[in-house]
Amino acid sequence: MFRIKRVLNYECDINIDSFKSIYVISYYKDYKTRFLLELAGFLKNDIYYNDDKIYENLDYFSKRVYLDFEKKYFDTINPQIIAREFNDNYKHRFNGEIFKKEVDAVFLRNDLTIKKGKYLLAINTNYKLNFCIAQALNLPINILDNVFTYSRRREVDEEYKMNRNYLLSKYTNSFNNELCIIGGNDFQLIDRFDMIFIIGYDFIKLVDVKNDKCIIVDEALELKNRIDIDGYLHLASDENIEVLKNLKKKYKIVSLEKIVEYIE
Repeated sequence: MFRIKRVLNYECDINIDSFKSIYVISYYKDYKTRFLLELAGFLKNDIYYNDDKIYENLDYFSKRVYLDFEKKYFDTINPQIIAREFNDNYKHRFNGEIFKKEVDAVFLRNDLTIKKGKYLLAINTNYKLNFCIAQALNLPINILDNVFTYSRRREVDEEYKMNRNYLLSKYTNSFNNELCIIGGNDFQLIDRFDMIFIIGYDFIKLVDVKNDKCIIVDEALELKNRIDIDGYLHLASDENIEVLKNLKKKYKIVSLEKIVEYIE
């Protein structure tokens, strides 16, 4: 379905199959965001959807939604106002009933206050509203940034955990949408997805959570295909293992789905 030949100035040959839940992580937030913008077709790239280039491709745009969950797109939860905006500007159908159902599911009304006769959303709840919007649009391809962020998880721990699990149930079910590509920085969620895009300073890899492996070292090292910002986690490769053996360093090799056991 998707074929990536060049992205973020990296030459590559990556194929993405339909009905997969994919998580995008990077210790460089700007790289992650630019990658998702390229995948959404906003920036020049060499990416194809069903053999057609996606850049400025209106047919592709009609099938996908891109939202940054940290941004505020609307100051209202009135489904009629939001529906009119999407219909007038993007020709997207907006299902008001689905929207109202999801508003209740994530307790969005609890975050509303009234000031000078207007409803205002509480700080740090943009992700809830954007989730409800994405669900109501019900488009085949969802490209969503900053859905799961570690800073938010720390600040509103219990509420975020509850909503996080609900969002995960939607975005990790491979049959809810043709494709879900989700950006975040919460490494604890790696094992919940089918595939992971890992973006480093000089590489981009699409890895299989169940079948691909990583190396865990006891001290920070500069090896190839580093996963974390500190240098304790790297994708497994013969080259990395050879370097570790030559340096006589201790290491473990585990599958990516087990990596959460070693992350604080």
